[in-house]
Amino acid sequence: MKLGICAIFKNEGRYLREWVQYHRLIGFDGFVLYDNGGTDQGAAALAEPGLRSAVSVIPWPLSPGQPWAYKHFVVYFAKHFDWVAFIDIDEFIHPLAGDDIRSCLDIAGTHSAILMNWLNFGPGAHMHRPAGLVTERYEQRLPDSDPWHRHVKSIVRVSDLLNCDAPHVAHLRGPVCNTRGETVSNEPIQPQTCHDHLVINHYYTKSLEEWQEKVSRGRATTQNPALQRTQAQFDYCRLHGTVSDHRIQRFLPRLRAILDDAAPGS
Repeated sequence: MKLGICAIFKNEGRYLREWVQYHRLIGFDGFVLYDNGGTDQGAAALAEPGLRSAVSVIPWPLSPGQPWAYKHFVVYFAKHFDWVAFIDIDEFIHPLAGDDIRSCLDIAGTHSAILMNWLNFGPGAHMHRPAGLVTERYEQRLPDSDPWHRHVKSIVRVSDLLNCDAPHVAHLRGPVCNTRGETVSNEPIQPQTCHDHLVINHYYTKSLEEWQEKVSRGRATTQNPALQRTQAQFDYCRLHGTVSDHRIQRFLPRLRAILDDAAPGS
């Protein structure tokens, strides 16, 4: 069984090695990443020998780029995988009950996809970009009941994938389930959260410095000025992000070892 991730990025080169190597650590095999007009030579972060066979980087200057990138992936790359997750670079799939995403796929049964709810993390006390890894430095998230967590991302059975042109859910042949295996509606915002077995750690804001960089990049889904990110969203996560959650840090020793071994000159 081959597992893949499709994502789009722009000027996020400093985060790519951690993000790819983390997801390889939990069981993903391949990555198709669309470079949406970045100027930071982000793809160079993925040029190390150990990643070249696992990562395909596609130049993608379209704006907004995400809907068309996902459609392109469905036509040209999806067939190489059995399951694929459509997520962003600030999102880390987190298997809560084990160390391998593959052990979580049995949850799906015969469903066409599993919808994974967000856990949204804020800046904590960081105004400037801290040293260290994202999964190491950001531990403060919104409370379990926060409505922002009702958003989902999808991991999809490719044999049932018809199309994908939106960031949260895909067009599928069959029904979808939550991470308890319960059939739910295939909607980007669910009536209730489900944080059992499998979640998305969504490092939405990071520090204020990084948030401002994120705002300047714009959104990959729309150019509508009314739908761009705002300071109020950062302030909300800073104010309400009071729950300490460092569960993903159990992966840090192995992740650091992989990153150090693969570092240039090592």
